[in-house]
Amino acid sequence: MVRKSISRIPKKFRKEISLYNIQKKTLPSPERMKGLYILGTYQHFTGFTGPVISIYYGSFRKIFPGADLKRIYSEIKKTLFHELLHHWEAKSGVDDLSDEDRRKIIILREKCGLFDSEKARKQLIEALLFVYIVFTSIAIAAKLID
Repeated sequence: MVRKSISRIPKKFRKEISLYNIQKKTLPSPERMKGLYILGTYQHFTGFTGPVISIYYGSFRKIFPGADLKRIYSEIKKTLFHELLHHWEAKSGVDDLSDEDRRKIIILREKCGLFDSEKARKQLIEALLFVYIVFTSIAIAAKLID
């Protein structure tokens, strides 16, 4: 199925990729977000080879349980195009797609209640400052009443 998707991409767009690595395993997100799996990766250079695109077939099966092969094929094709776009952006010195990927992960983290540590730190400081102001106001009001 993955090989079929690759063969449908015009050669001029896929020829510079040294390897299309097809893994049967699932690849959970390093973000430790339950249910988030990596479908594919693009690596510009990996040791002695040129660019490599990896597809994690097991991740597709985890994310789309019970999906028919047509749906899985469609998602694999989208993922291949996505990873190829990373390649062409890298060649042109642009990294907009990676920025977009990071924005999507931030949104998912927030939906799951997982915040980035800097944002959480700022929110904690704001909350502590608020509590300090409230208790200081109460103490001042108590002194004025006495």
